[in-house]
Amino acid sequence: MTKNALQDSFGNSDWLRSLLDTSPATELSLTAIADFLESDSALLAHEKFLFISAISAVKGRESDTRHWMARSLKSGLAPEAARHAAALMLLSRGIEVSRLMLLAIPLDGSSPSTDRTPLASPPSSEIFEYFTQVFGQLPDRITLLADHAPAALAYYYLLRKAGLEVGALQPRLSELMLVAINAAECQRDYVRIHADGALKKGANEAQLVEACVCAIPFSGVAAWFPASEAILSLRTSGT
Repeated sequence: MTKNALQDSFGNSDWLRSLLDTSPATELSLTAIADFLESDSALLAHEKFLFISAISAVKGRESDTRHWMARSLKSGLAPEAARHAAALMLLSRGIEVSRLMLLAIPLDGSSPSTDRTPLASPPSSEIFEYFTQVFGQLPDRITLLADHAPAALAYYYLLRKAGLEVGALQPRLSELMLVAINAAECQRDYVRIHADGALKKGANEAQLVEACVCAIPFSGVAAWFPASEAILSLRTSGT
């Protein structure tokens, strides 16, 4: 991979050229990780680009969010899947991160649907059954919300179910995207939760590893330590 190709991955900038000139090892290491990101492997290149766009949005880097989203769409990601990913970020990291991802997706000129059937507010029994199925038991953090902020619990339930169970982005990829962004923030427990979810939705260990590796160039090798612990813990638990 040439320096120009590296700049396609990480941006055509003076700082990158200066970084590449610091040592042969620096250039070789960035070349190796860029080759990984650019290739179809356990994950397709456009899937990795999507995950990096989400990581960039979490870090508040608007230009990088746009850059990687454009590459993902150009490489094969469907626009409706990209919009689903942006909506999922509303659940995971809030309005601002969701906004940054949506701004990175070109408008297709279509009008929003006006014939959607309104949803009824879900009963607590439905919510409790769902979270018991997801986590194997009803977590205290769920009942705490139910006791004091049922509207927030409904928000959590509706967005989680819509984002991770159905929609234009495969549920497996939705879970893997959350694995990647939590790896980028060194959040071992959240990596484990969503790695477990990804495995249950058809992902394999190689895809978990690759999702976490997407975080390394943008959060350092420190991202890999808690992520690897989370993945390995699923081996020992028999998941």
